[in-house]
Amino acid sequence: MTNPITVIYEDNHLLGIIKPANIPVQADKSGDYDVLSYCKLYLKEKYDKPGNVYCGLVHRLDRPVGGVMIFGKTSKATSRLAEIIRNKQMKKIYRALVSGDISIEYNHLLDKEKKVSGEWISESLWLLKDEVELCAKIVHQNAPGAKLSQLLWRFLNKRNDVSEIEIELITGRYHQIRVTFAEMGYPLVGDGKYGTYTKTINLKLFATYLSFEHPVTHEIIELKANPTWD
Repeated sequence: MTNPITVIYEDNHLLGIIKPANIPVQADKSGDYDVLSYCKLYLKEKYDKPGNVYCGLVHRLDRPVGGVMIFGKTSKATSRLAEIIRNKQMKKIYRALVSGDISIEYNHLLDKEKKVSGEWISESLWLLKDEVELCAKIVHQNAPGAKLSQLLWRFLNKRNDVSEIEIELITGRYHQIRVTFAEMGYPLVGDGKYGTYTKTINLKLFATYLSFEHPVTHEIIELKANPTWD
């Protein structure tokens, strides 16, 4: 079996990889082989381990999304990584292609907030996950189950009829990047759930950067990768 993951960081405690797009992180009803299983396969083959192999999952990317991910190789490292994420001490940056010229909106917001080009713009929404339709819906903050969604974004460049943007997540809500920019009128390219397409195919969203304090050695770890559309 060809293993599609790319390992970009590894020590005795952690495994950092690039997740290919369109592969689930965990086993789901599709029955398709998943990233977690590929990570275990990598460890099993590299270290010639018999039986089950441990690999701890601490965060997720949607199936259509590619990019950097970190896993724990021990239960101790995994639990500490999970605590780092709960305490919002892991920096996560994405790049995306959105439909239209979002620089118009970006420049308007820069003027409004008295910021200069290249600075981050903050966006906040209250979201509710629809468990039936498997989508995020924008709701009033007092709606039962509503969760605050926050991110930062900035315009990078324009490519024909699409714009490239960079996003830093403050919260990790379900589909928050996709629903935020669809609500603004600039849905992600390839997004059939919140955009103008009938199916989500080749979604242009990629996790480019993770940064956090190593849970054991306490050094600063940075994982980086470029989008596959470059």
